[in-house]
Amino acid sequence: MVRKSPIAQGWTKPPSGFICVNVDGSIRAPSGLGLIGGVFRDDSGSWLLGFQQTMGIATAFTTELWAIWTGLFLAWENGFEKVQVQSDCRTAVDMVMDGHAPSSPTPLVRAIAAWRERSWFTEVIWVPRERNITTDKLSKSQNCSNRDLTVLDQPPSFLFSCLHRDRTGAVPPS
Repeated sequence: MVRKSPIAQGWTKPPSGFICVNVDGSIRAPSGLGLIGGVFRDDSGSWLLGFQQTMGIATAFTTELWAIWTGLFLAWENGFEKVQVQSDCRTAVDMVMDGHAPSSPTPLVRAIAAWRERSWFTEVIWVPRERNITTDKLSKSQNCSNRDLTVLDQPPSFLFSCLHRDRTGAVPPS
């Protein structure tokens, strides 16, 4: 029997000079409401901003695409010029990074491709779920009655230990 070694938890640092946008989408059971969230950090791991939104009834895959789109939208709106989006949905990453994304039959993939074609440098990469825990917690924490995009200038207190672990690789003392 082959044993897989565990994947280290924590954050995947972007290249120097890049802003990292970790994104995640999920579905709240049993309502089927789609939830998205994102965390923006500089290349040292410092919080820049975050976002949350309830999307309405959706599929898990659609929420992942909306999270990528929203991350790129906010990155552009905030003037970031070098952006690495990190998602734990390999299918979504593969679709948006495919050379045929601008002509995809999926409108949201085409919309993401349009953001990426602007005058800036972007890449969308896959990261293991274990390296996206902070964003997963953020996306799942929201109040589903609010459908507006919420931009967070400061991290919510429930993310402090996750952010500390991401930056240092250690869990802070309680």
